Amino acid sequence: MAGSRYNREREYYHDGDPSSAPAEGIRTRGKARSAVETRGFCAGVVRAIDIVRIALETFGAPIYVRKEIVHNRFVVNELAEKGAIFVDDIHQVPEGARVIYSAHGVSPAVREQSKERKLKVIDATCRW
Repeated sequence: MAGSRYNREREYYHDGDPSSAPAEGIRTRGKARSAVETRGFCAGVVRAIDIVRIALETFGAPIYVRKEIVHNRFVVNELAEKGAIFVDDIHQVPEGARVIYSAHGVSPAVREQSKERKLKVIDATCRW
């Protein structure tokens, strides 16, 4: 990730080459700088992926997931191989089946349609 990300305590940056980062504790324009390694997924996405994995282990396949749980083809393919079925529309989920809402969340209309179709909903919407 190019550029800087800020929080209240420090200015963090990572320009793709950790070796080019200033040493820990060096102050630039009054702010401490430190190199940050690539983190991967945010906490909400990690939680959503875990929810799909746990649902597959607990209930078995198929588990329907509205939209891709994460924008990462490798993760989506891995979950699909285990029995997750990704759908774009809630009407693609058979009535009464189990469905997981992705980390991105859903509209109130989708929640209402799920209720009308008697879907067993697991909400993996990001809380953060």
